[in-house]
Amino acid sequence: MLHYVKSETSEKQRQLDSLNYIYDVEKLLFNAHEKQENITGALEKTAHITSAERIGLWMIGQPAERITFGWKKGEGAWEDFLSPEMVAFLLDYFRGGQGQFEAFEGKMSRMRAEYGLDEELRSLIAVPIEDMEGSVCGILAGCNLSNKKIKPGVFLKSVSFSFSMFLHNMNSYMAIKARGERDVLSGLYNRNRYEADLSKYISQYKKLLACIYIDVNGLHELNNEKGHEAGDEMLKTVAGEIRKRFGTEYTYRIGGDEFLAFAVGLKESTLERLKKEMTEELKKKNFYISVGIQWEKEVSSLDALIKKAEKKMYLEKKKFYQDDKNDRRERIGK
Repeated sequence: MLHYVKSETSEKQRQLDSLNYIYDVEKLLFNAHEKQENITGALEKTAHITSAERIGLWMIGQPAERITFGWKKGEGAWEDFLSPEMVAFLLDYFRGGQGQFEAFEGKMSRMRAEYGLDEELRSLIAVPIEDMEGSVCGILAGCNLSNKKIKPGVFLKSVSFSFSMFLHNMNSYMAIKARGERDVLSGLYNRNRYEADLSKYISQYKKLLACIYIDVNGLHELNNEKGHEAGDEMLKTVAGEIRKRFGTEYTYRIGGDEFLAFAVGLKESTLERLKKEMTEELKKKNFYISVGIQWEKEVSSLDALIKKAEKKMYLEKKKFYQDDKNDRRERIGK
């Protein structure tokens, strides 16, 4: 009888502990989209109750947009521990209607060999995170789980709704943030993001940094003659060529007809080649730009770097309009 009472008491205590952990995880995830250190705390709580050595959360969007949050015992916040191939396998597995994936011993050995997993991974349990429509939007997984008192998979499922709400909030937060940082027409970063990023360039890039200052010639005239749709098409075309040459990480639309890009670690000759390719390609479409490039081996002042590039751009623009054949009013409609 005494043994039975002790057993019942222990079971109720385990259930209570589990509920407390679920509540703690839920509290941490409530605003984790704004305080991302909370996601580490939530993963740590999840790892503690399941006695997992590592816990990971994969936020599934487009392949290039997948975001991973991880925690590792003794390390805290950590990179993910599953290969891209393993994540793709789990995604297909869950989208096929399966509710939980488990791998131990022999099966885990095969998974390590087939999907290039770390030799330290001795066991793996994963559950899907579903959005409000029931589609898989994430994966929650733990490895090397050793808690015999609870079923780790059951606990992971118990907290999956809280992680689902976190991913929903994170998606909304990222969308709002993107709208505040992206220029809708060009798809490049806007002036808000440009001004926010300046401190990053000042602190991180002291060598081999270039500023490319670009102005679109004749936008005002084109808008007046053919309407704003034609002007918008011109801007989108120019932005597309900028993306091709300089990517999207350091490129901005900073004004109506002004664009700016930073190039890190490129040779001056490479930048001049990219400039020539860009201007020649746009000329084929009867679009013209003025480009000023300031390249410095050692950057002493970011503000001076930008102003020198801007000055070079205006000199090019002046030369452009001094040439009678470049009077846009003469070329509209041709």
